[in-house]
Amino acid sequence: MLMRAKEHNTDKILTNFMKKGASTTVLQNRFALRQITKNGLVYSENGYLILSSKGIERADQLLKGHRLWETFLATEAGVKRDHTHDAADRMEHYLDVELQQKIKKELGGK
Repeated sequence: MLMRAKEHNTDKILTNFMKKGASTTVLQNRFALRQITKNGLVYSENGYLILSSKGIERADQLLKGHRLWETFLATEAGVKRDHTHDAADRMEHYLDVELQQKIKKELGGK
């Protein structure tokens, strides 16, 4: 959710968007919303979820991790580019800054 907002160059997420994602259920979205609100990553205003500064930081980290993992899968594991997105969606949440730096180094700074 956070990453999708950053991908679309906005800090706002329409609450209607939260009902069901392309690869998520309503229940998963409710749980995620509860977590990101509790962690201070978003706040609600006029029917939008707004990314806080902490949320923008986390979204940036997720987006970088997602793109890095897609690149790793394509260049190092030989996975076709059009098959890397779903795996990156799952993996991006486990790539902290330190691991991202290690992967980036492994990729030669690509």
